[in-house]
Amino acid sequence: MKTGFFKIPATEGARCLALRLVEECGAAAVRLGSPGDSEALHDFRVGLHRLSCLLRDYRDQLPAAVAGLRKELKRLCARTNPLRDTEAGIALLSAFAGKAGGKEKKSLLAAAGRLESCGSRPRKNFAAVLRREFLVLAVKLRASLADGAAGGAPGKKKGELSLAAVNGKAVRRHIRRLREGLSAVKALSDAYEIHRARLLAKRLRYILEPEARLDRRVSRLVKKIIRLQLLLGKIHDIQVVCGLLHRCAGKSGGSEGLEPAMCFVIEKEAEFFRKLKKSWLCGAGSGFFRKLNRYSRR
Repeated sequence: MKTGFFKIPATEGARCLALRLVEECGAAAVRLGSPGDSEALHDFRVGLHRLSCLLRDYRDQLPAAVAGLRKELKRLCARTNPLRDTEAGIALLSAFAGKAGGKEKKSLLAAAGRLESCGSRPRKNFAAVLRREFLVLAVKLRASLADGAAGGAPGKKKGELSLAAVNGKAVRRHIRRLREGLSAVKALSDAYEIHRARLLAKRLRYILEPEARLDRRVSRLVKKIIRLQLLLGKIHDIQVVCGLLHRCAGKSGGSEGLEPAMCFVIEKEAEFFRKLKKSWLCGAGSGFFRKLNRYSRR
């Protein structure tokens, strides 16, 4: 993996990548709470996850102070999880309703409405608080990353690894973990394993994305990982939304009118799992992973 930018020293490259992600997260943070910007929270969360993964994968090439700031990033992102689950559930049910008909469509829309009324709602000024906290954290991150550059003029020192070498090693580590994660998924009832495999797919995607912007071959590989991530994500979101609907039914005193919706989403869940099994489980993805592993060693 020696494309252009990735030939530079790992310490310099890791700092550049981290600083770019800090700026991208800052741009998404500014959009939080903007009327009509339904993607702001999603983009902010994705940015935080990308940045957190990068700080972990390049921790040996970045200043030690960054490790503590990564924990703050994770805590900030975790606070958005309940709201994200509610919004994802509403979007999923609404999308299903667009493809259903008759009583199923009516039930799915009713279920989406139930989630909207009893799901997790943001506190007043929640977006403003998130934005302010991240922008404060961004100042600390920039300062820590700048301190890491104070050691002298840029340039590869004797014995120092290139960004390509460090990145390739990280890619191979993530491939191994994702393959192990997928091998642990045996059935739809393996909710934890499915969720974990989804997170592992995202981490592999994030470590590859910077080079995908520079190399079409990597871009094609990343697109396939995204398809895996989305498939795992749909199964996970269905499992989350079923749990949310059960809790809503408990709060509102029953599940009247929700049965057709529950049957519909459970059928969809089984359909997505069949696709997952055919494309990725039981060794089905071995050829793709071998190809990616070979590429990481170039």
